[in-house]
Amino acid sequence: NILTETLSANKADTKKVAESSSSESQWEYSKTNIQKENVDEPDILKMSNDVFAYLHDNTIEIVKWNKENRELVSSTKLPESLRADKLLLYKNKLIVLWERYKENKNWYDNASKTSVLILNLVNPSKLSIEQFIEFNWFFDDARLINNILYVFNNAQISFPYNIMEQGDINLKQLLPNTTTSYIDSSKIKVENKEPKCENVSLLLPDSSTLEKYGFNFTFQSVISINLDNYSTHQKFLMGSWFERHMSQKGLYLTSQVWEERKFKCEDGFRCWFPTYFTENYTQIHKFNINNKNWSLKYAGSNLISGSPLNQYSMDEDEKWNFRIITSDFWKWTSVFVLDKELNVVGNLTWIQPNEQFKSSRFIGDKLYLVTFEQTDPLFVIDVSENKSPTILGELKIPWFSTYLHPYGKIKNGKQLLIWVWYDTKTEEKITKTTGLKIDVYEIDYTSNPLSVKQIWTKTIWEQWTYSPILRNPRSFVWNEKTKELIFPLLETKNEKQEVCNYTYIGSLKEKNNCYERQFNTPTFYWTKVLTLKENWAIEEKDSINALPNILESLIEEYNNKNENKISTDEDKKQLLRLNDWEVQNKIENSRAWYVWTNYFNIDRYWYREKELNIRFPNNK
Repeated sequence: NILTETLSANKADTKKVAESSSSESQWEYSKTNIQKENVDEPDILKMSNDVFAYLHDNTIEIVKWNKENRELVSSTKLPESLRADKLLLYKNKLIVLWERYKENKNWYDNASKTSVLILNLVNPSKLSIEQFIEFNWFFDDARLINNILYVFNNAQISFPYNIMEQGDINLKQLLPNTTTSYIDSSKIKVENKEPKCENVSLLLPDSSTLEKYGFNFTFQSVISINLDNYSTHQKFLMGSWFERHMSQKGLYLTSQVWEERKFKCEDGFRCWFPTYFTENYTQIHKFNINNKNWSLKYAGSNLISGSPLNQYSMDEDEKWNFRIITSDFWKWTSVFVLDKELNVVGNLTWIQPNEQFKSSRFIGDKLYLVTFEQTDPLFVIDVSENKSPTILGELKIPWFSTYLHPYGKIKNGKQLLIWVWYDTKTEEKITKTTGLKIDVYEIDYTSNPLSVKQIWTKTIWEQWTYSPILRNPRSFVWNEKTKELIFPLLETKNEKQEVCNYTYIGSLKEKNNCYERQFNTPTFYWTKVLTLKENWAIEEKDSINALPNILESLIEEYNNKNENKISTDEDKKQLLRLNDWEVQNKIENSRAWYVWTNYFNIDRYWYREKELNIRFPNNK
């Protein structure tokens, strides 16, 4: 049914945006910001040469581009039972990843399904389905290396009490089945594949470790799909999963384990209120990638203190050495270096005690690390010597970074970094954020000692401003050629408003119990384009504001449901305040993009574009 609905939903009629012209050989467009070169990550939009695909309101839109014109050639509405989440592109194939829910039949039959739809883009105006593959459990993430798609999904199985008492558990019932559907001679064929026990890895700590540490029991499944012949390999893992790092050589999965402890009282003192705390540890599992069939083979594990912040806390170098940054209960940040057998060969511990680990970036044999309490130290760490990582220099500043991005490569011994972060202000020992910042830093490796300095900084918006790039690096778009930063942004203004309770006496209304309340009123929602000049000044090149469109939609929805209509400007502001969280949720799934002189932003609900002749000023 899913295949039939998807095929019939495709609109063969094309919508002409502009007249087509000759194809362009040189393309300029932004790509998904990924961590590891040649390891693609999924997103809500993808482009390859002249084909651009994006997800919009659970619809797959296909646009054909050339330098001066564009054409919306296909619009495919997906069935309501599916909720498309991410896209990937491989040659002339579009991979759509989503999660689907169905009614449970048995306690072990997970309601969530991970679905992979592979579409042929040879004729973009009439999409054709090549494969539809579905697995049990929740969709987590995916990676694309060469022609192999790796799909991660997970589940936490809750055993009914009577099943646990009887001990009657069939492992095959718990593992996810695979359903593959494809079209052969205009007929839909379905193949079901049961899991094989030899593909199950029980990645559990030993009994002594389990006795000492806490452990959260979950399942993780890794499915590798050959996009040329659709052969598949599956690996089922039983453990407790947290973050992952993937290179062309291997996959690293981390799981969290805990050790509960109680503060001890010093001799001669009483403990009126014993305080408990938890030590956190990270168990690292490594899988080697088979170069012949790209399947995964378990290689080993190790346990280290603390836990990583995100995928950017980990990296694998050219010699198979794995580097990871962790932070523990006491806010002690450490760097560990492990060899290809996952033996710890070097470490750097207790970096800036009592400060929170905020962000990091590995670039070659250098690590750039940020911690924060009331000032924000930027540490430059040399990890070229695996046995002895060394701090080369640091710079303390009163704010903290959440994402670091290289501003080009090292040139004349100098590395430039773009930082996106929050400005802060400390009053009466309480630190608050005051606005969004974009900075540029220079690390000079030719000076002795190493020089780390801020060469440009500016707080460009107010305290309540937010952008997805603070949390999601995939939404960061940097044009190295034109030195332009394009990103989605939500600006809000913090305002005070009197709020009162009313007492009604007959026809009289008496106001009482009034107080002031702070509200966030959205003032801008969509895309900003910034240019970094040679003198390190910032210039806002342009912006696209979709807030009027959102407000128009909210007003229409409100007026259809209520007798009292929205009419005044104050009514409109109040409506925006009440829907502040909804607007912020939309910006989370928003992406900025560029193709030649076109800037635009896409999320699940809105699509707008603006022509900007700023990269081709001499183009006629």
